[in-house]
Amino acid sequence: MKMNKKALIMLSGFIFYSLQIHAQTNPATGGYLPDLTGAKFTLAVHEINFEGMGAGAQRLNYDQIKGSPFWKEEYSIASLYTYDNLMLGKARVKMNFLTNEIYYLDKQEIELVIPIDFVSKLIIHPPGDTSKRLTVFRRSPSEFYVNEKPVEDFVQELNDGNLKLMKLTRRKVSSADSLFGTKKRYFFTTDEYYFVGYNKSIHQVKKLSRESVLSFVPSSYSYDKWISENKINFKKEEDIIRFFNHYNQQQQVSKQSAQ
Repeated sequence: MKMNKKALIMLSGFIFYSLQIHAQTNPATGGYLPDLTGAKFTLAVHEINFEGMGAGAQRLNYDQIKGSPFWKEEYSIASLYTYDNLMLGKARVKMNFLTNEIYYLDKQEIELVIPIDFVSKLIIHPPGDTSKRLTVFRRSPSEFYVNEKPVEDFVQELNDGNLKLMKLTRRKVSSADSLFGTKKRYFFTTDEYYFVGYNKSIHQVKKLSRESVLSFVPSSYSYDKWISENKINFKKEEDIIRFFNHYNQQQQVSKQSAQ
């Protein structure tokens, strides 16, 4: 991804500062915190402009909307990477699926939004252990397409290995009448889009079904017995992940045996 000259200068300063404090350990993150003071950041805002049918735009606080715009309500420890796969540091972050923003707590516990041009990948760690990966979010508009349009959002990798199931989650605000039409109620709705990645190829799966998913899995027919024995339901995300993990393990065993 190309960056303009001004953004590149800011990024260089950011990286330099991060490297300078690399040895400083922060107990809350298990590593050093990126310093985004050289970047154009904004304070995180828990509000959204909503334009309903037959009404003008109004400002809604997240507390007025049923549900959540976030992947998780609590902050998670994450390792942040640039588009050149350079690690910037570790920080406490929250993914906002409504705005496609990364919320970040700085050293003063101020909630900020990380400039989207700075980060292409987040590795989310389980609580208390930054050596392990809980999940991965990455942004790569040149690789992901929905209905032939490039995806600017962060996409979640749901498993490790050559064969991956990935998910794009988008949230929006919807409304409905309540109390005999005298009052509006607001709620978050979710759109999910799935992708299958194998090596460097990524394909959108129009719907979760056996036929759709396996059409992108090489030699999938050889796993028919295992799929049947393990009662894999290809309409369920967790079952597809279970099959993909098994597939990757078997592929790795075959590769090692051939050496």
